[in-house]
Amino acid sequence: MSQLRVSDLFDPRGRADRKGLVMTAAVLIGAQAAIVGTSYVTDDALTGAAAMAINGVLMWLGLVAVSKRLHDLGYGMKCLGFGLLATMALSVAVAFTTMLLFGEDALLPGAPGFLAVAAVVFAPVIASTIWLHFAKGDAGANRFGPPPDESGFSRPTPFLRRGPAQSAAATT
Repeated sequence: MSQLRVSDLFDPRGRADRKGLVMTAAVLIGAQAAIVGTSYVTDDALTGAAAMAINGVLMWLGLVAVSKRLHDLGYGMKCLGFGLLATMALSVAVAFTTMLLFGEDALLPGAPGFLAVAAVVFAPVIASTIWLHFAKGDAGANRFGPPPDESGFSRPTPFLRRGPAQSAAATT
């Protein structure tokens, strides 16, 4: 049985099957629960640079999990980039349209417009997350590496570097 390595969680190369995605989600949820629990027990909210750094690491881990899962499905990081840009564009468009139609007060937290915008923006994110979990990965090796092993992850395929002679031979 292959052991899970910390690099499996931080390196966006390689592949992750459903098990790897769920394991990473469990790590992220556990980390967030520990942060909230610590804040609750100490009665001191995590703010400032420390909060930014911790949330940056957690966001990176989430992006790595999605990247590896997309790799298992045969898709590259361009899909993730497109999804992030589309979500940002949708967020701005829906919020701006809501503000134009109903006024700025409609976007205050707790207002119906705020909840409607949140629902419209998060619906595709939730649908994508469900798809990532239930989609079957490529059965064999693909351009991102071999199929994930028992740990739920596979190591990345080493980059193939071409020397000048190999590059010239490939173009002729």
